[in-house]
Amino acid sequence: MREPKPGDRVELIAVFNDPDPFRVGEQGTVGGVEGYGLGRGHWKVIDVWWDHCPASSYCLVSPPDIVLVLEDSNGKANTR
Repeated sequence: MREPKPGDRVELIAVFNDPDPFRVGEQGTVGGVEGYGLGRGHWKVIDVWWDHCPASSYCLVSPPDIVLVLEDSNGKANTR
């Protein structure tokens, strides 16, 4: 799976450690990606503007949360 970038359309595959997560299958647009750490300890905060909740964004942490890139910021579909 390709790493998401700002402007990509994504689908939520899995959310961990959240007492009230969004439903798997929700789709949205990546607003930003920030990386932290090095090597095996590297992780990212992915800020997503979800279609069902356009007034606010919701951040995921990867790993462990998982999103699938559906299309890039140019509208090119991801080939699965």
